[in-house]
Amino acid sequence: MTSLGSIFRQWFRPSEAVVLHGATPAATSHSQRDPTRPPADPATPAIPAKEVIAPHVELLKRLRDAYGAEEQVFERDIVSVVTRYARFVHLLPATTDGYFRGAGGLFRMGLEVGFYALQATDGAIFSGRQTITQRSALEPRWRYATFLAGLLSELHCALNRFIVTSDRGREWPAYVTPLAVWLREERANRYYVRGRARAVEAPALAVLAMARIVSRRILRYLAEGNTSVVPSLVTAVSATASREASMLEELIRRASALVIERDLNNNADRHDAALGSHLERQLVDAMRRLVAAGKWIANARASRLWYAEDGMFLLWPEAAADMIALLELDRVPGVPKAHQTIAELLAGAWVIEARPDGTLFWDIFLPNAATTSAAVKLASPALLASAASAAPTPLQRRLRERSPAPAENLAPAPTQTQLTLSTSSQGSVETSTEVRSPETEVLSSGATLNAPARLNPAVRDALRQIVATVDTPSQPLAAFVIELGVFIPLKEFEQRSVDPALAVRALSEAGMLVSDPKRPGSKTHSRNFHDEPVLGVVVDFRHVSGLQVGASAQARCELDATEAR
Repeated sequence: MTSLGSIFRQWFRPSEAVVLHGATPAATSHSQRDPTRPPADPATPAIPAKEVIAPHVELLKRLRDAYGAEEQVFERDIVSVVTRYARFVHLLPATTDGYFRGAGGLFRMGLEVGFYALQATDGAIFSGRQTITQRSALEPRWRYATFLAGLLSELHCALNRFIVTSDRGREWPAYVTPLAVWLREERANRYYVRGRARAVEAPALAVLAMARIVSRRILRYLAEGNTSVVPSLVTAVSATASREASMLEELIRRASALVIERDLNNNADRHDAALGSHLERQLVDAMRRLVAAGKWIANARASRLWYAEDGMFLLWPEAAADMIALLELDRVPGVPKAHQTIAELLAGAWVIEARPDGTLFWDIFLPNAATTSAAVKLASPALLASAASAAPTPLQRRLRERSPAPAENLAPAPTQTQLTLSTSSQGSVETSTEVRSPETEVLSSGATLNAPARLNPAVRDALRQIVATVDTPSQPLAAFVIELGVFIPLKEFEQRSVDPALAVRALSEAGMLVSDPKRPGSKTHSRNFHDEPVLGVVVDFRHVSGLQVGASAQARCELDATEAR
């Protein structure tokens, strides 16, 4: 197999005038054209895939260092995929007038998102519910899948955002064959790229092309010993809204926002670029995620989302506030704070429909409401209906007319969705989405866990199960009450597939632990449990209420200890 160095030398040819991220070579040749004649449509050269890759050799070297594998493995895992990606997207831009709009912009964006997402996997916890051994075995697969998802995150743009024709006027069948292969079959020397008018964003189309870039060998490797990696990869590439966003999806979202911001900042002198064009996709993604997470449930009391015979509506500005808050958690740059601006961006992307008089806000009558509410109307209900776990049923009435009925059959009130962020010991950001209804969770036998919203969901579930055993005689005792609070042996977390180190860190960051008075600053305690010294943590009483504190718990502990002997 050829060495990586020889491949880099073959790619990097300083004498070749391949211009990327700006005017194409053909466009440059028109710089001395006759000013009295209209400008010619700039053609894109039909160069080989290796020349598409050549200008990005420095980024590939950084990618090799981040991947941390020997040359042969890097060529097999990364170079082969990057080459197939280059064959598919060739020199297409990512957008017509926004970010990464120059020739080769789509290739560059995919490479950058993949690189930064891969970098961010250091210290990230992908499978918090699994044991340390299981996570160690899956970590390389998660890292590789994260790079692939980043590389292909904008692949759908090649399929539905542009019209590509050869110099003979034939149109590229994007769903059928990679662009470079088609150019070779056409024996074309150049091709022309035009943006589609009112192109509909359809990220799920990327799955059609994914099979031409991610080989069966790669899929077999990713799927070995698990059922999570490949589904997470497909979900991220197709931008499918999921009820519980995975770490992989979060890393791709952050990396994408980063590279878009960098590109816009580096090209701030392009005054003709479409301002805010990078936000359209983020806004739509935020809407779909709010539906998938159960925050927006159609026709539920206090919901933002209403669906009836005359269409699907979002209460405004309430829905805009939810979207802004979610994108701020994602650290998406440049998100407007004004709900009017958000509506204008969505209208410009044909996501919402204006009234006949051109205004964006509709007056609708909610069930049993005496007055109207302001709302925006979605151009297509399917945009959000497809993100829901179950297809919503429209109300048998029109929202733009007052309901004659005294009451409506409404869905249950939506549960409150809390997006939580925590920082790992390595400095990486861990993001999780939890859906909860009341402020506290009721445990069996009256015990109640008062856990802060920011607590890691996996740790929360395990802690709920552990604490419940204190007041449930039918279950083996997994915790007991001491003078400082509730003592939880660390091994009880591990038995519930939660890494003890993760549990201690999450509980500490949530402010739920009591320090050992004998060792100031220490979050762990040592206690005798079943006549054996064990290491554990103590949860403050204020986070666990309704316990049978005192004789009952102590008697159970002594009884279990006796039976253990």
